Amino acid sequence: MVDTAALAAALAGGHLAGAVPRCVRQPALPPDNPLRGLPDVLPTPHKAGITEDSMPRMGQTGAAVTLRRLAGGLPRPFCKPQVTARYRMRIPA
Repeated sequence: MVDTAALAAALAGGHLAGAVPRCVRQPALPPDNPLRGLPDVLPTPHKAGITEDSMPRMGQTGAAVTLRRLAGGLPRPFCKPQVTARYRMRIPA
């Protein structure tokens, strides 16, 4: 999470040239947020990376993961193989 007060202070003090915060505590900056109105801040929503081209891939990936799970496989990429046993206890195939 971004500490918006610290970020605003760093911007105002000239320690940063600008900021594009994506992970702020609330989806929209409230009116009293210290970042609102700063000329060198461009807040973006979390979904800023979704494009027309990425939408089909997200659906295809979700379907592939579902089919893999239904067949007893693990989601891919399964980043932490050391937790496979616990994962299988929580979410059986």
